[in-house]
Amino acid sequence: MNCWKHSKKKAGFTIMESLLALLVHALIFMLIGFTLQTLNLFQQNLYQEKNIEWHLFLNQMEKDMEDKYITFRGKSELHFIQKDRPDKYTYVTSGAQIQRKKNGTGYTPMLMQIKEVKYEDGKNGVHVQVDFKNGQIMRGYVPVEEKPKSE
Repeated sequence: MNCWKHSKKKAGFTIMESLLALLVHALIFMLIGFTLQTLNLFQQNLYQEKNIEWHLFLNQMEKDMEDKYITFRGKSELHFIQKDRPDKYTYVTSGAQIQRKKNGTGYTPMLMQIKEVKYEDGKNGVHVQVDFKNGQIMRGYVPVEEKPKSE
């Protein structure tokens, strides 16, 4: 009896059909792995981009507040005045960005793609929390001087 001879009575897959099915499954799993790896890399890049933007925002805000007194602190708005000049500055949320205005005219976009911003009192400063549209939540602290009562 020849065991290599194909019999029509036996049902099943040939070795070539099995290898072809194995190859197709291997390709599918490789594509899934590659897709997940690419998605993970994309998310990491997006996180790093927002992280850099956030730290630039905090550094700029801290630099802006060096020579100013806080006059109003709302839930999503800050008002400052220059120590030696009558200039007024505000940080306001407009649409999906935080804007810095000087004397109520014009604006500079400070932070983009935000969903919500909260400013809260802190010891000698302001706690800032920003919820971004991509789901990230960033928190920071900016030291700010209170306006003396005698002025």
